[in-house]
Amino acid sequence: MEHAEHGFTKAVMSLVSGFILSIVVSSVFSSVMGNTGKTFAVLVNLFSITVGIVQLERAKYWGLFYSLGYFLGLIAIGQYLMESWEWFLYCLIIGFYISQKVVRKARTLC
Repeated sequence: MEHAEHGFTKAVMSLVSGFILSIVVSSVFSSVMGNTGKTFAVLVNLFSITVGIVQLERAKYWGLFYSLGYFLGLIAIGQYLMESWEWFLYCLIIGFYISQKVVRKARTLC
């Protein structure tokens, strides 16, 4: 599985940095703004998801194994660092992306 480890590493690094950012944003805004800060922290998480989806736009240049490594990293680490709804959304989107990539690859082989 060439380059799968690179995809896995990318997923883990993205998750860890996002988790740290989420903690910082939640603690700073909650202490400064109270309940409004918690709402703002949720908006930052949604923005983070949007950035992840935009990153998938660049994923059309990723190889299948890189994508699988990324997906495996997300499954392995994401469940511990993300809210359950975030993790589910990411898994759904990336799973859909990988299935499309497999179908495209199968069509080019036939």
